[in-house]
Amino acid sequence: MLSSASLNLESALFYITLLAFLASGFVYTLSVLIVHAFQKRIKNFRYYFISYLISGVIGILLICLFAFIWLASLN
Repeated sequence: MLSSASLNLESALFYITLLAFLASGFVYTLSVLIVHAFQKRIKNFRYYFISYLISGVIGILLICLFAFIWLASLN
C-alpha cells in the first residue's frame, strides 16, 4: 500500500515538472513571437525552438530554486 502511494507521488512530481517545462517554454516563446511580429522581425523555426527549450529549462530551474528556498525556510 505504501509503495503505490509513493509511485503516485513520483508520477505527480514528473507531471508537475513536465507541465512547468511546457508552460514556461510556451509563455516565453509566444511572447517573443508576438514582440517580433509587431517589430516585423520574424525569425526562423530553429530560433524559436531553441528559445523554447532554454526557457523551459530555466523555468524548471527557477521552480527548483523556489522549492529549495521554501524547504530551507521550514527548518
